[in-house]
Amino acid sequence: MAIIANRMIPSKTNRRPQNFTLLTFHFAAIILSVNAHIHSAEFTFMYEETKKAADRQNDSDMAADTLTPRQREIVDAAIRLISEHSIQELTIKKLSARIGVTEAALYRHFPSKLDILAAILGMFRQNAVEVHTRLRDMPDDPLQQIEFLFMSHFRTFAAKPYLADVVFSEEIFQNDSRLADTVYSIMNLNLEILQSLLEKGRLHGQVREDMRVQELTIIIVGSLRMLVTRWRLERFRSDLELQGRAMWETLRRIITRE
Repeated sequence: MAIIANRMIPSKTNRRPQNFTLLTFHFAAIILSVNAHIHSAEFTFMYEETKKAADRQNDSDMAADTLTPRQREIVDAAIRLISEHSIQELTIKKLSARIGVTEAALYRHFPSKLDILAAILGMFRQNAVEVHTRLRDMPDDPLQQIEFLFMSHFRTFAAKPYLADVVFSEEIFQNDSRLADTVYSIMNLNLEILQSLLEKGRLHGQVREDMRVQELTIIIVGSLRMLVTRWRLERFRSDLELQGRAMWETLRRIITRE
């Protein structure tokens, strides 16, 4: 849910509740980095097909579950270095100094900086797959599954704040086609699952029918991005999970039109 498509959300009326007006203001300011065309389908089918597509696109990438302990240490240090400084500061020399090994030793684990970035994305993709696997094993309650999907991001970022700086900096990965393709597959994996859950929620009578699923998806993902971005700018001082929980209660009322 960290990446969504280029779209602007206009404010339709000045008589909306204050929370809704605040949300639409922020959504209008969000420029989505990759265009996605998403089709509705049953959740299990969509999960399997999207996961297969992601796997096909990323066969050449190093999967997170195949990393050695030392490689995981390097990836974690790289994420922290990007978070604390910038992608320009991520050099083999600085990274090797940070973890206390020689440059030659680091090259034995990753042939290049590009391979380190690919491993970072592989970790993000693996995390997304694990969340969606848990969704599939949950009770057949689409609204509860959407809540779990939404809140899982806040729990992840609250536990490792430095991840947010990299997850929400998609431009880091746009200069290489392999990395850009991986970003695109992660985006699709998240968005297609969310939209399929919203469609399924309609079949269960849980989700309102007077708004398009695509618009509801942007409202949900846009609110996630807005909260995390504000939290990043204040350098992680507030309780992100608490804010996410409050936001979910507002979103639930919007989704279900309570």
